Parts: sequence; structure tokens; C-alpha cells
Amino acid sequence: MSRVTLFPLIVAAVFTLGCIGIHSARRHPDAVTVALLLLLGFVASVYVGQFTQLDAHHPIWQHEASKSWTEQLAFPMM
Repeated sequence: MSRVTLFPLIVAAVFTLGCIGIHSARRHPDAVTVALLLLLGFVASVYVGQFTQLDAHHPIWQHEASKSWTEQLAFPMM
């Protein structure tokens, strides 16, 4: 089969599977709600990830972890 014939068949199959999934999920509204919330969280994190850039060389938590807190706990100032 050529790509011209195969692509519409794949799109129709995915659409049909989506319809079957929606009709079977009507019996489980809680599961649908959880799945939609997870999808929304994933899409939101991808969207935010496009506009933020993490500094992998010096994350903030490493600066806090590098401090010596044990010395301050061993000799507390009154």
C-alpha cells in the first residue's frame, strides 16, 4: 500500500479506537476524570517546560546541601 492510502486508514482506525474507548469509559466516570486530570497536568508541564530553563550545573538544592549543618547542630549558640 502507498502512503496516500495507508494514512487515512490509520487515522480512521485511531478515531474508531478512540470512540470505542469513550463509549466503554462512560461506565467509569471517576477513571475518566483522573485520566483527564493527568493529561491536563502533563500538557501543562510540557507547556511550562518550553518557557523555563533549568540550570543543571548549580541547582539550588545543591547549594543548601553543601552547607555543613552538623557543625551548627553540634555546637549550638545560646
